[in-house]
Amino acid sequence: MVCRNDDPSKEIAKCSIADDMQELHPMMNDTDFYIFATPINCGTVTAVMKTFLERTVWVHARPGRKPLAGCPEPRSAKKKRAIILLSSGIVPALLRRLCDDATSLIKSNCECSYNAKVIGSLYAGAIEKRGMDQYLEKAYVLGTKLTKQMA
Repeated sequence: MVCRNDDPSKEIAKCSIADDMQELHPMMNDTDFYIFATPINCGTVTAVMKTFLERTVWVHARPGRKPLAGCPEPRSAKKKRAIILLSSGIVPALLRRLCDDATSLIKSNCECSYNAKVIGSLYAGAIEKRGMDQYLEKAYVLGTKLTKQMA
């Protein structure tokens, strides 16, 4: 927990793991918006996305006071925006509420760690049988909404 316990006035905390993530942290801090995209596996994010979120949470957050002492709050005061794109091979969008823990997990990290407001999400369901074509326009509209809010 070197990152969590680092100087709370820093916008980016020190990470004790020396790897390629060190190059990503300044870019994540400087960006105006995020696009988080992941397939849904077993109702939630993939292991790769979960690892990414865990590796960045305390580098970009510091212990805060709400709702409990020690909960993460963003280190950076820069307001950002985010969108979430999810895909499921089998479960259709109609049944999203039954198997989508991913959206709330990513949204929570956006608010608590990256100072980013999620302005929308897209769940592309049952793509194994239906394909992606029906979601392309929706993805375009969501991306346009994100970039217009940043202008």
